This record gives sequence, C-alpha cells and structure tokens, in this order.
Amino acid sequence: MTDSTDNTTRDRHETRAQAEAVCRTLEREGLGGERIHFPVETWTEEDDVELMYVQGVEGNSIYLNDRRIAGPKPWGGGRVLKRWTVRVEDVLLSLPNAVGGRTDEGGSGE
Repeated sequence: MTDSTDNTTRDRHETRAQAEAVCRTLEREGLGGERIHFPVETWTEEDDVELMYVQGVEGNSIYLNDRRIAGPKPWGGGRVLKRWTVRVEDVLLSLPNAVGGRTDEGGSGE
C-alpha cells in the first residue's frame, strides 16, 4: 500500500476480483474495519505491460517492459517485429503454470 500527497492509497492485487473485493470491504467496513472512517471513493485500475517480439542477428527474443525474458540479446540493436499491450493480471495468472515446468494437468510444461 502506498500513500500519496493527494490523499489516495493504492494497493496491488493479483486479480481484478481481489481488488474489487477490497473496495467493497472498505466501503462496507471503513478503514481498519472500525466503521468510523470511510473512503470518499474507491476504484480499480488495470495495469498494462508491453510485450515485444524482437528480431536480432543471433535470433529472435521476447521483451516484457523493455526486459529481455527469452531469446538471445540482439547485439547491435534489434528490430521490433510485433508489439502488444498485455494486462498484468493475464501475465500473473499465466505464471503458476510455468513454475517448476508443470501444467494444470500435472505433466511437463514443454
């Protein structure tokens, strides 16, 4: 949770549903659950990240928010072949299946 100079508090949650549940609880129970101080307004926002497919001399690579996550480094620069805007929620929801190379079916992730 972060506080700002404009009297807003921001939290990050893995899913939009979790964020909306927190907003509903704040509206119902107030800050600290004491039913004394209530927020003036609650809302949720989507976080987006940029996913890029980059062509380089030694092969193609994938970048997430300017960080190479797969493939060789495009020495001498590279050319962006494709660019997507992806929801953070979708990226986070895809990670549990990748941890340990397992899938939902319990088999190898390959």
